Amino acid sequence: MKTHKLYLEDSYQKMCEAIVLEVKKDQEGRQIIILDQTLFYAMSGGQPGDKGIMTGSSGEEQVVDTRYASGEKVLIHHFMSEDTQFKIGDTVTCQINWDYRYKNMRLHSLLHLAGMAFEKMVGPQKCIGSNISDRGRMDYEFFEKIDLDILAREVQGLIDGDHEIRTYGEDGNEVRRVWEMKPLGTMPCGGTHPKSSGEIREFKLKRKGLSSQGQRIYCELIDS
Repeated sequence: MKTHKLYLEDSYQKMCEAIVLEVKKDQEGRQIIILDQTLFYAMSGGQPGDKGIMTGSSGEEQVVDTRYASGEKVLIHHFMSEDTQFKIGDTVTCQINWDYRYKNMRLHSLLHLAGMAFEKMVGPQKCIGSNISDRGRMDYEFFEKIDLDILAREVQGLIDGDHEIRTYGEDGNEVRRVWEMKPLGTMPCGGTHPKSSGEIREFKLKRKGLSSQGQRIYCELIDS
């Protein structure tokens, strides 16, 4: 049993039909539904899991989080807001919260642009963590001054260039996936992303010292 990941084929698809394969609760009592296929992105690589709704013959229910069932990333757990009325074998219509997904897509690519532009400025650095919430962040073991004005101009130039962004499986492997933008190159990434850098639009950068650990760079979309 596995969940087919439709979001890897088209990250802009907003609705699909799916069949309920399993209904259960986790150790914390949270209601979980497993589907044969899904558009809901499962939390991974710092990108949050999708939210949205499922609709079936028994009504409409809220999906509040989406995560992989295990490290193998074969099954996807859809966490429901309350006990479900859906049953195994039911056909449901899935609809993601598009505004939430699209913001995360744009933030995710913005992090890649800022991170790769930063390392182009100062040389290869060790990134000790990254995450997306209401804004994106990257933590670096870097202790010298970061000129955010220069970095922001470099990133804005990449956005204004409206370069094509591609994601694909490495050598056909859908687990090991790659993000690619020609002026910068490639990096491992299994997230969802916009089709071009121009979709990121306006942004701002901030920095924060992390004491003995280095520095944090925040990336924020201005229009969200």
